[in-house]
Amino acid sequence: MWGTLSLGLDDAALELAEEGLRLVAAAERFDSSSLLDLLAAKALAHVHRAELDHAREATRRILDVLARSPRPRYFAIVYLGGALETCFAMWEAAATTGGDAAWASRLCRIIERYARISPPARARALLWRGCAEWLGGRSQAAHDAWRRALVEADQFSLPYETARIHYEIGRRLGAADPERHRRLNQAEEFCRLKADAELKHVMVFGIGKPVVI
Repeated sequence: MWGTLSLGLDDAALELAEEGLRLVAAAERFDSSSLLDLLAAKALAHVHRAELDHAREATRRILDVLARSPRPRYFAIVYLGGALETCFAMWEAAATTGGDAAWASRLCRIIERYARISPPARARALLWRGCAEWLGGRSQAAHDAWRRALVEADQFSLPYETARIHYEIGRRLGAADPERHRRLNQAEEFCRLKADAELKHVMVFGIGKPVVI
C-alpha cells in the first residue's frame, strides 16, 4: 500500500486502504497499528487527489485512535508521517480553520516521543518539526530543525530522509537563490529510490529532467 503510494498510484493505494478498513471494521478484534496505517495511507491518497475534506476526516480518525492507544509501536513513523503530511498539505492549502495546525503540533510531539525510543526516527521527527516551524512563520527555527535532521539522517544512512529534507529546504528558497537549485538537485535521489511520487514534486520546480525509471 505504501509502496503503491510512493509510485504515485494514488487510486490503487486508496482502494487498498479502503478495502483494508472494511476488513478491520468487520473483524471482532484488530490491531490499532494496522488501523492507523490504513487511515494514514487513505488520508495521504486523498491529499494527492486534492480531496482535502476526506483527508481531514481520515486524519481526525487517526487522532481519535491515537488518543485511545498505547505508545506507538515499531514502524509507527510511517503512519504518523502520513498523518503529518496530510496536516501540512491542508495547512499550506489554506484549507484550515486552525485545527490542522493544532493537529500537526500534536502529531509532531507524538513523533518526537517515539524518536526517543527509536533513534533512527529522529531524522523524520526533525524533518516534520521543521515543516511545522516554517508554516508557523518561524523560518530560522525551521532551518535549524532541518540542519539537525540532515545530521541524524547522515548518522543512520537514511537516503529517503536526506532527499526529503533537501526538498523541503529547497522548495522554500527564492527562485534566484543558487542554494535552491543545489538542494533540489540533491532531492533527485528520489529517482534512485524509485520514489516516483516524491520525484514528481521535485520536477515541478523545473530541476533536472524527468527520468524513466
